[in-house]
Amino acid sequence: MTDAIWDDKRLKAALHLPRYPLTLIEQEPWHTWIAHHGGLRAVHEYLSASSLPPHEHELLALILRHPGASVQFYCERLCISRRTYANYLNSLCAALLLHLNAWSMELVRVVETSAYHGNIPAPVTALIGAEETLSAVLSLLREPAVRCITLTGPGGVGKTRLAIEVANKAQADFSNGVYLIALDAISDPALLSATIIRVLNLQLPGAEPPLEALKAYLRSRRLLFVLDNLEHLSGIGPMVAALLQAAPGLKILSTSREMLNISGEYCFAVAPLPVPDPQATLTVAALQEVPAVQLFVERARAARQGFALTAENAATLVQICRRLDGLPLAIELAAARIRTYSPEQLLVQLEENPAVLHYPHQDRPVRHQSLWNVIEWSYRLLGSQHKMLFRRLAVFDHSWDLKAAQAVCACAEIQQGLEELVGKSLVQPVSSRKDVRFYMLNTLREYALEQLRMTGEAEDVGRSHAWHYLLQAEIAETGLGKANHLVWADWLQVEHGNLQTALLWMLEHGEPVMALRLVGAIWRFWQVQGVLTEGRYWLSRALAASAEVADSFKLKALWGAGWLAENQSDIPTATAYFEEGLALAQKLQEPRWIALLQTGMGQVRRAQQRFAEACQLFESSLEIFTTIGDREEIAWSLDQLSRLALEQQDLYRARQYAESSLALFRELQHHWGMSHALDHLGDVVWNQEQYDLAVAFFEEALQQSAALQSRWLAAWTLCKLTSVRLAQNELEQARVALAESLRLHLQVENTLGMVACLGRVAMLTAAQGAWHDTVRFCAAIQILHHNLNLPPLTAIFVRGMNQALDEARVQLDSEAFEEAWAYGQSLTLPQAIKYARQLLGIEL
Repeated sequence: MTDAIWDDKRLKAALHLPRYPLTLIEQEPWHTWIAHHGGLRAVHEYLSASSLPPHEHELLALILRHPGASVQFYCERLCISRRTYANYLNSLCAALLLHLNAWSMELVRVVETSAYHGNIPAPVTALIGAEETLSAVLSLLREPAVRCITLTGPGGVGKTRLAIEVANKAQADFSNGVYLIALDAISDPALLSATIIRVLNLQLPGAEPPLEALKAYLRSRRLLFVLDNLEHLSGIGPMVAALLQAAPGLKILSTSREMLNISGEYCFAVAPLPVPDPQATLTVAALQEVPAVQLFVERARAARQGFALTAENAATLVQICRRLDGLPLAIELAAARIRTYSPEQLLVQLEENPAVLHYPHQDRPVRHQSLWNVIEWSYRLLGSQHKMLFRRLAVFDHSWDLKAAQAVCACAEIQQGLEELVGKSLVQPVSSRKDVRFYMLNTLREYALEQLRMTGEAEDVGRSHAWHYLLQAEIAETGLGKANHLVWADWLQVEHGNLQTALLWMLEHGEPVMALRLVGAIWRFWQVQGVLTEGRYWLSRALAASAEVADSFKLKALWGAGWLAENQSDIPTATAYFEEGLALAQKLQEPRWIALLQTGMGQVRRAQQRFAEACQLFESSLEIFTTIGDREEIAWSLDQLSRLALEQQDLYRARQYAESSLALFRELQHHWGMSHALDHLGDVVWNQEQYDLAVAFFEEALQQSAALQSRWLAAWTLCKLTSVRLAQNELEQARVALAESLRLHLQVENTLGMVACLGRVAMLTAAQGAWHDTVRFCAAIQILHHNLNLPPLTAIFVRGMNQALDEARVQLDSEAFEEAWAYGQSLTLPQAIKYARQLLGIEL
């Protein structure tokens, strides 16, 4: 047989190109040639290592990564035309034929004869999403000083599959063989030597102990042992170390949930596959490159011919992959069910019962035939105290710190227990800015929660968790707006999931007072950070569950619910909450709560432009706060009176009140109050046309808001700063401020703020001379304000918009004006916002 046997047609068949069936190379002499050269995979690897121009190398890599794909697929991926593809392919094939026919069979036979030993199975599926990990482990294994590598990670993460792939790639490096030693069936570390002897099929002479005989056999040989599944063999480390010390040519690649803890061991943590970011908007093409999605689609295609990732099922597949934590085993088990279920049905099943995942074939170890088996294998290896800690930690949503675990779990030696669970890959550590936190993968947590229910501990542990987060939240409340505000704001953000879990437990277990206390403690943080919709949701649920409760905790929840509704311009709902709260406070004879709820009612009346009633309520509240000596609320009352005086165009009194409020907030070092007072003082001097001073106040207010991470107030301050910049004819600075204001108002879902920004867009376009746009936005604001039943706009805002509209009326003829007005009146709020974002240069 000559070496130059390859032609264009057989090469394309070897590359799995369309219209070139494999039968072309299953004939002689190609079949024997391929077998002598190590199989088709070895041929592909040889071709990949060929020296090629970049565009040909990119095309070859794509063909090998997606065998059998259509010409259109390859063209779209490379962004080239069919003609260019044909030219690239012709030149690629010409180069590869030269390389292929020059490959010496004699050389390969020598390498193969000296290297082909062992029992490593050839993978029947491609390794997806772990290419970088594979390369890193191979590189580490090939370092002369590295003798022992342990692949660690949770069950189902793909340690065994990765180890087999590494072993296949490394066969040529070990002249005496590469062997897979499966250890899941043995229970005594002392059987390791006998198991290895059996796998190697050795007939060792004499009556030496197995370990000594094995050491003598290995001493002069160069081998790689893949010791698979070691975690259940406690104390096996010294035996592995003894083999390594006796045989300098031996290397060991082991898989385990934890390290062997022997000298010279290198630990390589195998991570789950990357999953799509839930916040990112990814196209179908982009999702095809996400490893977890790619694996699901490939395995689903094996289960159901024609299955594909589409725009219709993309979101569901993303949810499935995230639900399964990117664990390859879990994804493969789920994808196998596509044979009988749609992705939507599968997602529902996973949410209701994750134990449904079973492997339909029998070519895997029992422990890998269901997801539950994988986790149960690890759970059973734990001692009783660590089992208890593992299942109790499941009460935490996503993550926790050591302090929370100690407060909630009521187990002995929790710090040591956490270290053990981390070492066994059942708990994952994650570093935060200040300390180490811990979390469980969703799949592990669901199993642990099931164990918690089965042991009857769920009620007590859930109660302990709820009380811990309630008490911590009440401590956090004392830091609101103060010097340590951000410490507690960060805590609330990090513990967001645990606070939700605690609230759910309280509501589902008949603890309405606990729920009222918790929402009452944290609603102001929701207000500061602009988390208004979610805050209103939890406040309304807590209040709905506490119809029979009548105490100060309920007053605080009603107060908070009223303010968050007002912050979103929902005046009817805010009024209802404040009125209910005021009636209850009067019934309970609580002067401070009467004053607080009167302030809320005053804000509603001010928004409704019922100024006399608002003034009476604010002044009454100020009198009560002065009597009881509540200096913080005195400052807030002065701030409210300043806003009211401004609405009535009494600029002298408005400034007096605002300056008094700011001075008191500064004295109290209350940064949240300072940001409000500065914003409102900027309002006053803006109305007095002192623009430079207004900018100074607004910018200091924005600094305070940024320090507090307050999106809601910053959104309003930026909106007002836009008007000042327009008055200064600083159009670019006005545009930048307005774009950020609109972005923040959209984030906090403040409808009135969005409409106010649209009004500033009208003013900005007038300053730019874009008169058609000015008319369109003025028309949109008029109809939207009416249709959305929003509270009245401020006098200075209306005055500025009317001036812009009057100028547009002069600049446009009547027909153009009417056409632009009709267009604006036809816009919905989302359409108007999209239009505004385009004009402001905000990404859609």
